[in-house]
Amino acid sequence: MVDILETIERCKLSDMLASISADGAATEGVIQREVAAIFERKSSNQQAAWKIPPPSLSSSVFSPVEISSVWIGTTPTAMGRDPKHVGKNLLNSSNSGGRAIIGGTGCVGHQDFLTLIRVEDSSRKILYNRDAETRDRQDDNAAHRAFSAATLELAADECNAGNLDQDAVVFLFLCGELHDAIQNRSLQPLERVKRLLTVCYAFEGWSKFVRVFPEYSGDHFLSAATLDGVYKVVNCCIALIRNYRDYWPSEVFLPWRHGTEMVEHFFGSLRKIVPEFDALDFLQAASKISLLMDFSLQVNASQTDSSTGYHHTYDDTTAINLSALGSYPSDTQIIQASQEAVRLARDLLEATKMWPNLVEAGARPPNQFQEDIMVDEDAHDLLVDDPSPAELVDCALDQIRNGATSDRVTLQLEEQAAVESAICALTALDIDVEDMLDSIQTHYDQARQQQAEAEEGNKVQEELNQHYAEFQPAGLHEKAKVNY
Repeated sequence: MVDILETIERCKLSDMLASISADGAATEGVIQREVAAIFERKSSNQQAAWKIPPPSLSSSVFSPVEISSVWIGTTPTAMGRDPKHVGKNLLNSSNSGGRAIIGGTGCVGHQDFLTLIRVEDSSRKILYNRDAETRDRQDDNAAHRAFSAATLELAADECNAGNLDQDAVVFLFLCGELHDAIQNRSLQPLERVKRLLTVCYAFEGWSKFVRVFPEYSGDHFLSAATLDGVYKVVNCCIALIRNYRDYWPSEVFLPWRHGTEMVEHFFGSLRKIVPEFDALDFLQAASKISLLMDFSLQVNASQTDSSTGYHHTYDDTTAINLSALGSYPSDTQIIQASQEAVRLARDLLEATKMWPNLVEAGARPPNQFQEDIMVDEDAHDLLVDDPSPAELVDCALDQIRNGATSDRVTLQLEEQAAVESAICALTALDIDVEDMLDSIQTHYDQARQQQAEAEEGNKVQEELNQHYAEFQPAGLHEKAKVNY
């Protein structure tokens, strides 16, 4: 990928590359960070990240939002995540049954979605049974229905009736705001910024509220990967708005086209024609792919209620407002919008009784972006005699799990390669990482128990041998030893 980007730069086509997006897979995230690091080192145009400061009265709760881009050639390129994948991750986190998102008035979980699909008035029912039972994790339409205005209205009515907690309504509202800020065809960029920052601040405050609980567990809120995906969508969209304003002011900003949706549709259509293709097959099938994509877009447009997995809408121009999409705000207007977003986020946190705990906690929350595991290429404090990759992974995990390291983990190059290989293998096999971590913990416990039993058995055997040695004539006790 780096060679492709360097070719684009040499051909002076970098001004056509506005963004690089990943769908959230661990391997794609690693590649994205590596590409960004390479071009940051090569670029002669080093600019510090632009920060949106929170109001002083809320600075103890909310962190400044950093908006940054990578310079490729003479223009900036924003690094982001696919919004539809992030939306599905939000739905899966709250609707899988594996998490209970703790709030100030209750929690958000699978039971709330069951309540929404079992309403007495079937005419108000928005979600289908399959959206909560035997669901498809990759169903774009399920996320669209769950975060729609109709579902939010139904959830508010159920909350007033005492069937849902306020936290569930606020969670659906925030997810819907994130979805609408990207997918809306007529929203002005300034309004998108306001909605995105509202989501960013509210989730940041919510995550801090959960972490102050004495019994806090990782299953009590969104996973770190999902929360990081939300922040990256916010960062990328605001960065693109500023980049379009400064470098492509005559172009219209279409945020829903800055994801991986088009790429997935293209290669998905290609695999329908040639499951295993090479470069020649790619060129020969180009015309067929174009026809197949056009046909599938027409079919998807007429089957919005079906369970079809991926539902591509990047080519949908229904109710599009080009004049609104091309009106870019100034930095001053963005900061003013951020202040409105802070007030709205605070109102939401107060409505769910989280704000008093946040003010009482007082300390600034962790940075909104998760730090990567640092790698020290010069670390030589651990001697390893040609260990296997599995042994290296076990060693690294043991250090982290037992707290034998500092806050920042230092891995040797061999350990780094082993961990990255394990992550790639899990991603390629589409394994549920949370279940895998639970399985690893179970096997660790079993291994400790077996080790303790083996040590106890060895101790008993030594005592028996010593006992027999005391009662046998000299020179004969070796033959009388009992071997177990």
